Amino acid sequence: MSSTVNAVAVMGFHDGELAQPDWPSLHRPAELPGAWRAIDATHRYNCLLWQEEDRARRVDVAAAEIATSKRLIDRYNQQRHDLAACLDQLLREARAGQAYFKVYRQFKMYNDPALNPYLYGPAAGGAAQAGS
Repeated sequence: MSSTVNAVAVMGFHDGELAQPDWPSLHRPAELPGAWRAIDATHRYNCLLWQEEDRARRVDVAAAEIATSKRLIDRYNQQRHDLAACLDQLLREARAGQAYFKVYRQFKMYNDPALNPYLYGPAAGGAAQAGS
């Protein structure tokens, strides 16, 4: 996934998600960085809303099922609205200088011989000598 959020990256993300057979899943691990978490949630709520609207249009089911679908539509729409309101507030605060975005850098120290004795210490040297 691209670290840059632009129209092309978002469209690629949406297309990739729609291609997944279990999409949209309500309970999935959201290990997406930064703004992608909000983009993912917005896309998920939109898709759930559209699916439920299709279910509500069925004519071959009982009225109770249609009512259940309409309640779910209301819930997904409210969740989507709440998310949009939070994003709007965050962007307003960032523009006003009241909210700041932090950049965290992760250093992969496991490849450093001084910091990972398991891979580069006597055990690794002994294993290499045993093989010769």
